Amino acid sequence: MDILEKMIDIKESEDATDTPIWIWLRRLIKTLGEEGTSSDESDVDEQTGYTIYRVHKMPWRRNVDFEISMIDKLRFQDKELFSNKGSKPLPRLRNDRNDDSSRETPPKGLPRAVYNNDWIAKRSRLEKRRLEIPREPFEWMSLRQTR
Repeated sequence: MDILEKMIDIKESEDATDTPIWIWLRRLIKTLGEEGTSSDESDVDEQTGYTIYRVHKMPWRRNVDFEISMIDKLRFQDKELFSNKGSKPLPRLRNDRNDDSSRETPPKGLPRAVYNNDWIAKRSRLEKRRLEIPREPFEWMSLRQTR
C-alpha cells in the first residue's frame, strides 16, 4: 500500500473533510505516472552540508509543485505512515534554476489539464495530435484555495 492509500484510509476513518483532496492527489499521481513525474538529482546543501534532491523541471507539464509538496511533507509530518527501513526522507528543492528533465517529450495519453498552457500553445496541430490527449476531462482541483 502506498503513502496516499494509507493517508486516504486514515482520513476516511476519521471522516476528515479533506479526504477528497487526498483522493484527487492519488488520482493526479496515477494519471501522471512515472514518466510524468520529475526525476531529481542529489546534491549537498552548501549551508547545511546535508544531502538534498534538486527536482528537475518538466517544461511541458503544468506546475504541480504545490500539489507534490503536500505529499512530500507527509514523510516529515506523519512518520507512522512510513517504515523505519530504507532511506530516510530528504528535502526536495523545486526551483526555477534547477535543470530541465532529460525527458524531453511528454508521455502520450495524458489529460489536457496536466500540460503547461504556454508549452502546449506553442505546439503544432500535428504535435498535439501525437500527444494523444484523451477527450475525457481531468477535473483540476485548486488546492491553494481549499487549504
